[in-house]
Amino acid sequence: MKIQVPDSVREVRERFDSENTPLDEREIGFALWKSASSQPGLTEEQHRGVWAEIAPFKFRPTPPDETSAWGTYFRPLSIGTGENGITTYEPDLTNADEDVVRYWEERAGSTGHPVMKARYADVVWDLSHKITGHRPNVKFAHTAIEAYVETARRHLYSDSTVGIVYLTRALNLAISISDGGRIELVRDAMFDLFNAIADPEKMGTWHFLFDELYENKKVPLTQQQKTFLIESLENTLAVCIGRSSTLGPAFYAAFCAADRLAKHYRRTGLITDVHRVVGAYGRMVESLADKEAPTMAMAHLQPLLHFYKRCEMAEDAKRVQLATLAKGKQAPLSMKKISREVKLDPQELDNFLTRMTEGGIRKALERIAVHFVESASATRKFLEEMNEKYPFSSMIPSASIRDDQFTAIVGSVEEDPDGQLYAQMAQSIDIRNQFLAMSFDRLRERYAPKADDITDFVCLSPSIESNRRGLIQDGIAAYLLGDHVKCVHVLLPQIESALRNLLMLLGSPPNKPTGNNIGTMQLKNLNDVLRDPEVQACLGENLWRYLLVFLADPRGQNARNRVAHGLVPHEHFSRPLSDRVIHVLLTLGLIRKRLERPLPKEAGPE
Repeated sequence: MKIQVPDSVREVRERFDSENTPLDEREIGFALWKSASSQPGLTEEQHRGVWAEIAPFKFRPTPPDETSAWGTYFRPLSIGTGENGITTYEPDLTNADEDVVRYWEERAGSTGHPVMKARYADVVWDLSHKITGHRPNVKFAHTAIEAYVETARRHLYSDSTVGIVYLTRALNLAISISDGGRIELVRDAMFDLFNAIADPEKMGTWHFLFDELYENKKVPLTQQQKTFLIESLENTLAVCIGRSSTLGPAFYAAFCAADRLAKHYRRTGLITDVHRVVGAYGRMVESLADKEAPTMAMAHLQPLLHFYKRCEMAEDAKRVQLATLAKGKQAPLSMKKISREVKLDPQELDNFLTRMTEGGIRKALERIAVHFVESASATRKFLEEMNEKYPFSSMIPSASIRDDQFTAIVGSVEEDPDGQLYAQMAQSIDIRNQFLAMSFDRLRERYAPKADDITDFVCLSPSIESNRRGLIQDGIAAYLLGDHVKCVHVLLPQIESALRNLLMLLGSPPNKPTGNNIGTMQLKNLNDVLRDPEVQACLGENLWRYLLVFLADPRGQNARNRVAHGLVPHEHFSRPLSDRVIHVLLTLGLIRKRLERPLPKEAGPE
């Protein structure tokens, strides 16, 4: 079908062709679309002409760390799903054919503006094979490279970072066709652009020169250029250290310069210079952190600690580690407590507690055990809803400060789904602790259970060995007497022993080799056990994840590890902790041998 361009679109396009000013592809696309919208009654051929004109400026370059839906450099502006479930693209390459490609080829030769010339030539080179199945003529790669270089040299880009994108693309094109002359052309243009736009405090304007050229074996550098690269980084580091009165842009730029310099000096064997540049950066961070609020200081000292360790600066790392712990002790005092009052209907609460404890002591223990296991699927659904309502906040990583240090970093919902799940489950455990406590209180009011009664229920599980009964009974007795220190310290090891015994019952060994010592073995820890596929299949997702979150994951409560390593202060050995320990013990009491009655169905919200 023939391509016809409406007069209104042609007029706008010709104006862009003849201009000698910076252009932005998005503005070009919008202006062409707006001009087409102003001319009603277009024929099918004219609609096709509008698409052929606008589409090249709607395509977006694919960032280096991502993959295009088409496996090409350019990707669609947007991707969606139609009512029939079929993926849709905008622009959609199915609207293009050989006539459209020929039209882009003609435009690459006729337009006078290098921004437009580069885009037409590049979409021909990049997308022709996808559209027609035929490889394009290499002259279009040549045209795109030269137009990108001209755009950068004449500063016709809309933003300085766009000039960097253009030259990076030009370099990759030249390398892909093994064109040595054009590789050097782009290389020299990159140095020129650096001299024109580099600003130490503007991260996007200077590091590209080092990142794109330094380790690229396909780009020859003169000794003068190599020296310039390193001297420019040294200058950036010095300038940024001098300007870093606060933890702002210069602070981050100083790290990026120091990191690249350390990489260079390590590569060339100049370890003294590695320590010099990293030490200069580190002293700046330590000085600023000393004046910052504890949590902010910890956030900057922790990466510095790893930087020092990576550069084998042991004494500096030790000093920063001690400084981080000192800030960690101050952190709780600097945090604001956020609370919200929630009113409960007394009658509804009473009805809930009555339902939880009816049917006799064994039924009540069973019901409590099932109800207070956190649901992984319900938590995921809640996170999805929060992600839809508050998409920005769901992108922000969070850190957990406990025991005077960062104990866990939880990434965004998209990058760290398990971390988000465990952190939310841990929060839900805290919220529901009061209802668990009230359920246990109502159970005791109603049945006045003795330690023997609860122990009998727990020991129905084949995972509880008979020689553990006495310890379990002592721990439960301590709980009933309000001795939370004894309850927790006695029962947590019994829980771990029962889970390891479950491995044996499932036919898996409860031990593993010890490091590199051939012939020596050690018992598996809780993380090993709860991540065992056989155990996970036996317990079901809700229970094994709940046990992991409460007992052994730093993103959750991590109760077993914190107690075992002496990290829990005396005041934290209280009802909420011992209630949960008792509850975990009850959940293990639900385990039965095959052919016996199955586990009760998981209770939903009541």
